[in-house]
Amino acid sequence: GIIFLMTPPPAADLASEDPDATSTAKAAEYDYAMRMYNSDGTEPEMCGNGIRCLARFVAELEEHTVPRSYKFHTLAGLIVPEVNPNGMVSVDMGEPRITPEEVPTTLKATGENENYPNSVVLQELAVGGEMEAVPSAEEMFAPYEERMENQMKRRTQGEVKERWLVTCVSMGNPHAVTFGRPGEETLGGTLDVENLDLDYYGPLFEKHEAFPEKINTHFCKALYDNPESLEDLTDAVKVLHWERGAGRTLACGTGACSVVVAGVLEGRLKEKCLVYVPGGPLQIEWRRSKDNHVIMTGPAQLVYKGLIPV
Repeated sequence: GIIFLMTPPPAADLASEDPDATSTAKAAEYDYAMRMYNSDGTEPEMCGNGIRCLARFVAELEEHTVPRSYKFHTLAGLIVPEVNPNGMVSVDMGEPRITPEEVPTTLKATGENENYPNSVVLQELAVGGEMEAVPSAEEMFAPYEERMENQMKRRTQGEVKERWLVTCVSMGNPHAVTFGRPGEETLGGTLDVENLDLDYYGPLFEKHEAFPEKINTHFCKALYDNPESLEDLTDAVKVLHWERGAGRTLACGTGACSVVVAGVLEGRLKEKCLVYVPGGPLQIEWRRSKDNHVIMTGPAQLVYKGLIPV
């Protein structure tokens, strides 16, 4: 994605440029404004990893001493990252939103978590077309080659309907988190993230009619010493991300936050976890008992500098 960094204009200029801006952020309330665009040209509300890199960029650009925090205005609201001397950046991502209207999703609240009865937790979602994954009686007795050909054709065209369990969270942008399909459950979930066909399933979730603003989807496996455990929560989870307008990504900061929130709501994860993604681990903490904010911590370092003619 491409990130634009803007210094706050005077309040009068802010109002003239965007009449609605003063209702969400006054120039005096933030240090910089951030806007981001995906590879397909769409503009998400914010980017958790992007704002971490942006904070490190500002610290180096302005030659500030660290630790130093910044207030960034985003379409998801005010976000406050802090650059630390060890190269790590911690970001207060604010409170998670977990009601269907806040996500948004047309899926109904499930009442699965008694402390959050209005949240969408472990809701069943049919993904794919109108055909059930289980073949009809006629198809079951067709020659093997014909059965396999029909199944692959349906799968390629996204016509096979498969049922998944999802928990929905907004971190200022919408997320669906899944640990697998309905069936025999362990705390780790039933999903084999090592062999998941992300390029097939990702678009089916992203464009599902249950998500009016599309959805970022995260396929997860909680990591346990004993995979069959039904006793203890864990503080580690492995995740594959599929993002709106970007597809497969190496990391997603808001997504990692939503994974930990969803894992806590489902009774799988501790409130402070390491989230292992292809781009490297992030530390996420949901401070439920303190201020209900989610804190994301991860590295940010300069890779190169350059000029792009526009």
